[in-house]
Amino acid sequence: ASKRPTRTAALLRPLAMLLSLSASLALSLLRIAAAAVRLAASAALGLRDPADSACACEFYEGVVHHLRTKPKRHTLTYRVRYCLLDLDAARPPACCAAQLEDRLTAAQARSESGYDGKVLLLLLPGSAGFEENPIVVYYCHDAAGALRCCLAEVTNTPWGDRVRFAFAPSGDELPKAMHVSPLRDMA
Repeated sequence: ASKRPTRTAALLRPLAMLLSLSASLALSLLRIAAAAVRLAASAALGLRDPADSACACEFYEGVVHHLRTKPKRHTLTYRVRYCLLDLDAARPPACCAAQLEDRLTAAQARSESGYDGKVLLLLLPGSAGFEENPIVVYYCHDAAGALRCCLAEVTNTPWGDRVRFAFAPSGDELPKAMHVSPLRDMA
């Protein structure tokens, strides 16, 4: 008889977790709906500048494939969605604004690359308050609009190190500048 309450509690635990998750999801959906209503009302009442609604970014979806052959063969494939931002835009999209605080500005990228045209930045947009950008790329153009230089900023997430280097838009082979994977050595 003493095992019955324990068994009942064990059966109810997943139900309680499901109810808790459902409540969290419902609350999140309500917040999203409220934000959408506020946005629509602001636009309808003319409280927002129409230029503010123009997104200064483009999204690109793709698939990343990783392959390791040693010590044991392992592959990993996952979908990604990158955002290409114009760093000269007045306001970045909300999904990327916080990430720009510790990145180069357009002026800094121009100074580092030696070109004086448009600067675009490719990064993974934040999601649910999380940011994961093992690499971001700055595309530096000349005054005539031609892509002349790329700056890569690589972060080794487990250790928090960051290194930046220039490379040709057509591609370059560069030596490994820092430890990136906890599973591999520097070789």
